[in-house]
Amino acid sequence: MRQLFLFICALALSACSQEHQQVILEAKLQEIRSAPKGRIEPLPTYPQPTKAHYRQPARDPFQPYFAPQQAAQQITPNPNRILEPLEHYELSQLSFRGVMQKGEHLTYLVLTPDNQLVRVNLGNRLGTNHGQVIRLTKNSLVLRELVAAETHWVEQETIIQLK
Repeated sequence: MRQLFLFICALALSACSQEHQQVILEAKLQEIRSAPKGRIEPLPTYPQPTKAHYRQPARDPFQPYFAPQQAAQQITPNPNRILEPLEHYELSQLSFRGVMQKGEHLTYLVLTPDNQLVRVNLGNRLGTNHGQVIRLTKNSLVLRELVAAETHWVEQETIIQLK
């Protein structure tokens, strides 16, 4: 009999406990429902990207990239030549920083990765692709580089712009 009484009391207490939790849950839900509704901000507007146009003539992608007449010249770099200081750097590591003028003589300045300014004139060599300065303007250095193709060397012009 006593066990039955304890069982009924435990059942009644557990029912009260669940009812209390139900009341708390209902109050929290009511609080959430009564909160002001949020407004989603519209997406920001971004400027339209500029379109880049490829201005070189179309070529057949299944043909060799270099013209055959360049391959026939059999151009090769001189492996016995002593390298100039700027030939130890990739062109991407060098930057053309300015021009100095004394009278009519122009001296061009190139900055190395270790922050040294090096003077460059017509005929100087720079870059790891055997580049030689062939033309100088106030805003750029023009190099002729020897680039290894599949079975031969090919000349290509590279321009380094003033930064």
